[in-house]
Amino acid sequence: MIGGADFERQLNERFLWYARTELERDAIEEISLRTTLAAGFGWYAVRNEHRELRLRAGLQYRREAYSNDEPTNNSFGLELGARHAWQIAPWGKMVNEFVYSSSFDDWANYRIVHESSLDFPLAKSKYWLLRLGLSHEYNSVVATKIEQLDTTYFLRLVFNWK
Repeated sequence: MIGGADFERQLNERFLWYARTELERDAIEEISLRTTLAAGFGWYAVRNEHRELRLRAGLQYRREAYSNDEPTNNSFGLELGARHAWQIAPWGKMVNEFVYSSSFDDWANYRIVHESSLDFPLAKSKYWLLRLGLSHEYNSVVATKIEQLDTTYFLRLVFNWK
């Protein structure tokens, strides 16, 4: 189970600041709770009616508590992200997002998340979306005998108030 929020505020036409948080529980990875907090600045390299390319960089705190005897993993680090959105038709938008985060203490402790999805508006709503997609998560530090790459197919309900 994953839940979270991502907030960004425009500073001007191209630049922004952001803050995000995410809580995750994963029985397969034996994570009782993964908490992620991040904040930083971003830039829209492309932003028009049909496409946008957003780049972000910030600081992140990640805490992973395991349900087995593994020690808790706490780290402060760097977060880099890119998001490309393309309005392919009035009924849908294709979104690709990539986030890399690593620890300042140990650069070998990193996480890569890639997500590709299609967004469909619910009825004629500007605010509610149905998101159908695929996610790949690679964790360099995992509990014993757990695979480092996770692939997930998902269906999400998204609220967007912009």
